[in-house]
Amino acid sequence: VAKCKMVICDPSYADEKKSTPVGKIIRAICILGAPIPQTENKDGNPASSCQIIIPQKELKRKSDIYIMMVSHAHCIAAKGK
Repeated sequence: VAKCKMVICDPSYADEKKSTPVGKIIRAICILGAPIPQTENKDGNPASSCQIIIPQKELKRKSDIYIMMVSHAHCIAAKGK
């Protein structure tokens, strides 16, 4: 048995009596037919993966927005996608 002071998880994994929601997370999956513009690698070719972080201050939000792109290099899409 493992013990700790705090567990951060999806509320569906925890007992309702021991769960205290403090915020919300939005997850979305977008299937694109082309790479995200201006995400080239050092050779000038489209990047096979990238992470874009949009700071909260730029969007006047309480938290940052994280965007992750993966491609055929990670075996999740057809080659060339």
